Amino acid sequence: MKVSDESMEKINVNLLYPVYKEIVEKLGMEAVLGVHALFKGIQVNFPTRLFDPIEIKKTILDEYDGTNVNQLAIKYEYSERTIRRMIKESDKKMC
Repeated sequence: MKVSDESMEKINVNLLYPVYKEIVEKLGMEAVLGVHALFKGIQVNFPTRLFDPIEIKKTILDEYDGTNVNQLAIKYEYSERTIRRMIKESDKKMC
């Protein structure tokens, strides 16, 4: 359904499903219409983490310099223990 800018202003937000109301509040009606157009009829589950763990691991290994575990943990929102485990696992694979 193509909605003009004028029609967007006339949409009664109170008639929307709660999830769409929340998106309107955070991102605006245009975002709701875009999400609806892309995903209508489909159940969508958003992962807790934003980044793909396989790609993050590759990036962490590329950025690891032997001294920056803390910085990587903060940057990618992983614990230092998890960063060290990723590095250790990659070292085992290289042997």
